[in-house]
Amino acid sequence: AINYDRSKVKLMMDETITCIELPNWQTVKDGRPLIPVLWPDNFKKQLGAAKGEERMTAKQFTDYVRARVKNAGLKDPYIVGMTVPARSYQKASAWKADGYDAFMDYAGGYGGNTAKRDQGPTYAQATEALKKTWSSQFRNKALPCIIPCTSMQYPWPRALDHKTGKPKDKWHHYQWPKDGDIAARVNAALDFVAANPKDCEAQTVIMYSWNEHSEGGGLCPTMGRPPKYEPVTKWLDEVAKALEQWKYPKKPNKELKATR
Repeated sequence: AINYDRSKVKLMMDETITCIELPNWQTVKDGRPLIPVLWPDNFKKQLGAAKGEERMTAKQFTDYVRARVKNAGLKDPYIVGMTVPARSYQKASAWKADGYDAFMDYAGGYGGNTAKRDQGPTYAQATEALKKTWSSQFRNKALPCIIPCTSMQYPWPRALDHKTGKPKDKWHHYQWPKDGDIAARVNAALDFVAANPKDCEAQTVIMYSWNEHSEGGGLCPTMGRPPKYEPVTKWLDEVAKALEQWKYPKKPNKELKATR
């Protein structure tokens, strides 16, 4: 693990700036570079424990990141606190004081529960729980939010008893999506953002999914079955189609229904 101090933050930004300058870096709010900070509280703790001139407060950290990006000729960055596990909304007030522009979850597997394999909630049921969480927890906080739209929550490779090394028969999860389930979730997320422009000022959704398959994110293509091993991309295709077909409502309002 890296114990951050002022010098390490400088090295981090030396490298990060070269990435932010790339044309495909995500921007929000008319060109502001989006900068997620994973585990802001860890940065705050480590920087606060550094010695002498290496010490930084959390506000000095965000001010430094902001200054480095602007000094590179880029727009004022949109700095977002991102936490693991979920429930970043609990940190909004503290992160506002520390200089963050918004908050978000790293994943946000809302809607699951601990159960035997495939006896957890269905994907559609988890989506309904996720929608309720957006409304009850991500609105009207000290900071705007970027809502979590996690692709899946099926991390069974991690269902191990670390003392015995044996698989557990129960684990936190919900079931794989059926056809159309992912598109319904994408539509719900985009509808929520459109209906809540103040809380979701960045007009952006984070959809957790990547290729560490043991975490159960899910959208990454699989290699298919023998003998041809043609990649299976149906979940990615469903997301792409949903994004292509969704239309921003002409008159967003708070009563806009999130399902189509």
